[in-house]
Amino acid sequence: MSRPIPGFNDEHQSDLSPPAAASPYHPEFDRHCISPVSPVGNKREYGYSSVSHTELSQASSAAGPSTESLQGPDLYNRGIIRRTSDMFRKWSTSIHWYVPTAMVFVFLLGVCGAVGHHSFYTYLHDKPAKNQLFMNRCGTALAFFTKATLVGSIVLAYRQRLWQTVRTKAITVRGLDALFSIIEDPSWFVMSREILSKARVASLMALATWLIPIASVIAPGSLTTASVLREYPNNTCLTRNLEFSYEGPSDWKKPRHGRKGFNIAFFNETQNRDISWYDRPSENSNRIVTLAVYADKSLDKPITETVSSCPGYNCTYVVNFEGPWYNCTSKPFADSPFNASEFAPKSARGGQNYVYKSQISPPNSEYNATQSGNMTVPEIDAAVRAGDIGVFTFEPMMWMGYVVNSTKRIPGTNNNSQWEYELEQRSVLCVHQKANYEVTSRWTDGVVNRTTKVTGGRDLLAPGQELHPQDRDAYRVFASYHAIGKIVRDWISGDLTQKNTADGTVTHSKISSTQLVDQTTSWPYRDLPRDFTRFYENIVLSFLSEKYFEIALEERRTCPSSRYENLFQYEKRGLWISYSIAIVVAFVCIIMGALSINHNGMCSDITFSKIMVTTRNRTLDALVKSYPGVALGGHPVPQDLENTRLRFGVIDDEDDSESAPLMKHTAFGLAGETKLIDKFHAEKAQNANPDVELGSRGPWAPGSGLGMLPG
Repeated sequence: MSRPIPGFNDEHQSDLSPPAAASPYHPEFDRHCISPVSPVGNKREYGYSSVSHTELSQASSAAGPSTESLQGPDLYNRGIIRRTSDMFRKWSTSIHWYVPTAMVFVFLLGVCGAVGHHSFYTYLHDKPAKNQLFMNRCGTALAFFTKATLVGSIVLAYRQRLWQTVRTKAITVRGLDALFSIIEDPSWFVMSREILSKARVASLMALATWLIPIASVIAPGSLTTASVLREYPNNTCLTRNLEFSYEGPSDWKKPRHGRKGFNIAFFNETQNRDISWYDRPSENSNRIVTLAVYADKSLDKPITETVSSCPGYNCTYVVNFEGPWYNCTSKPFADSPFNASEFAPKSARGGQNYVYKSQISPPNSEYNATQSGNMTVPEIDAAVRAGDIGVFTFEPMMWMGYVVNSTKRIPGTNNNSQWEYELEQRSVLCVHQKANYEVTSRWTDGVVNRTTKVTGGRDLLAPGQELHPQDRDAYRVFASYHAIGKIVRDWISGDLTQKNTADGTVTHSKISSTQLVDQTTSWPYRDLPRDFTRFYENIVLSFLSEKYFEIALEERRTCPSSRYENLFQYEKRGLWISYSIAIVVAFVCIIMGALSINHNGMCSDITFSKIMVTTRNRTLDALVKSYPGVALGGHPVPQDLENTRLRFGVIDDEDDSESAPLMKHTAFGLAGETKLIDKFHAEKAQNANPDVELGSRGPWAPGSGLGMLPG
């Protein structure tokens, strides 16, 4: 049936002959058909030819229903051949629309995935980092989608380049294994280095499919979280303030905040409760001052409220109020009421040796809470109404004398001397006033730091002025100022003494427990006027910590706020560097795939059907049979077989007569028996026979043997 192939015996030749199977002729088949064998005449090398249906009919009449011309795998019974020129163009060797469209479409999906990933991260940028795990998963999904689509477009292009490569170059079986498997198994880059020299472009395209997935790892890393300071200029805060004027109309029986005992001072009342007069500072006032003294040894930190005015934020606001203030100034020691001979170092032997002493001026002028003596209740009421009891006529001034170590050693002294260093005697006069406070509160992480600016100090009482209990509001406001001043004067009253350098300091005053005394020397600090003023200001500010005082005021105001928030941060550069490289590489691969399609004249893939139709070569059959077990698909393949060089091309190219088949016999074959495929073969056949019609799955359809799509 066919010409012997050099190098193979007759037994092999007969094994390669197509099986004989009878099939009746069907009248619907006319004009031309492609037969796996040569009927009657017109024999072609390898058993492929084209004959008219008239000749087939005549041969059928002569030979009967079992004529040799109809031998084949029930080719005609399956109704393969149809009459439509459109089907020829659809299934023949022209460039089919599917692969180019799929390459571009899948590539565009990858670009859209990258743009979508960028848009998603742009939306999250500077947003609170909520549901971080879910957002990261979404970003990872977009990255893998982009990776998958870009790699998919490269794979489609790679398949077209593969067929161009095997058409133009003879490559060993091992090299062909590598080319057909390398996009699934990267070990072929090492196992078959032949492809790196004979299929450089295809190898680079395959390498791209393994490197582009790196983008799916790098791109999600461009979204991070960071602690960022955010500003909220229009936030409002519930702030606290002090309003001492609220003490005037207050009624201890009906407190403003619902809690009794939170007036600054306690008062006595007449029998019918129409007049009340000052008695002493309230216990809550004493508590606040005591906490302020013991809370911290820093003069810059009054006690503060425990609940922030702007919970969850850092904020700054300013409040203003009028309150009590001590105006302290340094005075020459000679102008003070103290006797210099009683202070160190001038104290005579056996003297007091004061290093600190305070007294009010005029002496013994402090308000006397026991003015009533042994008077009866009616007599007390009468005295109050007459102005003999509970009247404020002045606010005592306070003098403080103290000694400062100049750190200058006295010449000729030793450790046994009374004083080793020169001492300076100083005095301070403090006048209790009312002033305007401007308090800046800065809340940071729930802790407040307050700074104070005091201006407009003025006397509580004008010279010669008196305040009677009947003048209720003014009297009670003054009493609140006086009560706070009285508590502080009690803390610093008394004295400190020390006989000599080697002796310890003896205290007769609670001032030793305050921030006004240096705990290392037990003496007052050098700048006592400034320190005492700040000390008193902090005590006044400490009243802000208790919201139930009658003078306490809460008000809503605008306060610029800020806070550190855990926000998503998108670094565009990191995402687009990886995606840009991947997109450019994929685009270049698509261009190479398009050039390969143009070179091949058709589209193809590496599915089983394409392998089947491109390996119809008796040479390969005989070659495989010489290695028992290989035909079963066993692994590994013998090395000699692996090293056999094959090329995909035209095998039977001798007959150019009009009776030649529409398509030359193309298949993988030895390098010496194949010729380069002319992409115009199919076009020539189509132009010569425009009415040929083919079935959608015909195994003998022209173009199938070229590995084109669809099969």
